[in-house]
Amino acid sequence: MRSTRLCTIIHYLVRGQLDWFGLTVACIIPGYAAQLLSFLWFRTDGHQRSCWLLVLHLLQLGLWKRYWDVFWAVAKAGDGVGAGAVLMALGDVCVLRLLEALLRTLPHLLLQAYGVLAVHTATVIPGVSAGMSLLSFAWALVSYSCFTCLMKPSHLCPPATAILCLLLWRTGMLATRVLALVLFARLYSLWVFAVAGAHWLLMSFWLVAQQTDIVAQPWRWRLFNCLLGAVYIFCYINVRPGPSKYRMAVFYTIMLVENTILLLLATRFLQTELRSSLCVTGAVMTGSVVGAAALVVYYILLHPKSSEIWKSFLDTTRSAAAAGGGEAAGHSSKLGQNLGISGDGESSAGGGTTADPKNGHSSSLPQFRGFVEDSWTNHHHWLLVKLALKTGDISTINAAFGDGMVGDGGMSTLAMETVPVMLSATGQRSFVTRYHGPCGDGLVMVRFP
Repeated sequence: MRSTRLCTIIHYLVRGQLDWFGLTVACIIPGYAAQLLSFLWFRTDGHQRSCWLLVLHLLQLGLWKRYWDVFWAVAKAGDGVGAGAVLMALGDVCVLRLLEALLRTLPHLLLQAYGVLAVHTATVIPGVSAGMSLLSFAWALVSYSCFTCLMKPSHLCPPATAILCLLLWRTGMLATRVLALVLFARLYSLWVFAVAGAHWLLMSFWLVAQQTDIVAQPWRWRLFNCLLGAVYIFCYINVRPGPSKYRMAVFYTIMLVENTILLLLATRFLQTELRSSLCVTGAVMTGSVVGAAALVVYYILLHPKSSEIWKSFLDTTRSAAAAGGGEAAGHSSKLGQNLGISGDGESSAGGGTTADPKNGHSSSLPQFRGFVEDSWTNHHHWLLVKLALKTGDISTINAAFGDGMVGDGGMSTLAMETVPVMLSATGQRSFVTRYHGPCGDGLVMVRFP
């Protein structure tokens, strides 16, 4: 990915296209946000100040160092390195990689795709760079999904076939969305920002209506919804616990309608031959068809709870066919709650008390009133837990990790050994760890003054 980006920069410089050279270089700058956060997280984890570490992040190689640390920790796993520490290190790099993909890879993908389709037609290097950026972005989403799956109790690492299906899902959906926006921008120029802005507002209000509780403080909750609404312009990331089939259906229905309209307008279906317009639209929408098919295959055959999902689906179908009118709809809705489908290729973490972010506290955790929520640079492992379980409710998190192990069932230690679980009314920080002894397993609450 970095090599193709460098080749693209050199390509524009050699051909004297300084405007595209400058824009391509500018797409690199937002990636420093992920590098800065990575550096701060290194400091939070106890790493000493080092000029070498700073230089690596200035060269945007901080995430490569984190990958190396994970591989090195895995290699030394037999020498007493805790599996929990390895899982948390993997979580750090997956979250940071997704952030980097959103801030750096996605703008580069949009820029090069527009350049190939609208300006510099039949150029190989920018086209290859755009394709590699698409795969890189899709892989960042899949890696994040796999980590959140590993983070949940009693979940194993997804097999290669499951990862392939998730990659096809993300790549197909992203390809269709990017092509629809770029082809529309080729003809209507800046009007594409109006379309993206309207979609962003719609998604932001939709997220507000879902009342997510990963972030609790009111202003941070609003900011979280606005930023995630911008992400929803291109892809879906589930941030609410419980079955998500209806939310995914709503999201992809909106995307399907919107992409179809954009492609029909981009091909001037009212002014040119209708057959030609429909052929182009159908070709681009093939990506969505492939992505949807891969998603269905994953949930039916490869999901950790695929048998339960399929059984619940059959029960729902039979009940809907047997019942009539409103009774069938109500019964189907009730049975549908048993489908533990999560939008990121994970099983749902279970229910829990829903927080009211506008009031700044959860109904089940009144002791959190007036407290400052964990920042992004302090206790980031706690942030990983909330993202994996899609909730900030302490009782839900404690209940989830009190019943099983985190990650691979063969792990002998728990990743929560370094995760802050709650703050008491006096501001005392508590940590949970799991012990293993001859009398069985258990949880230990460790408190620090």
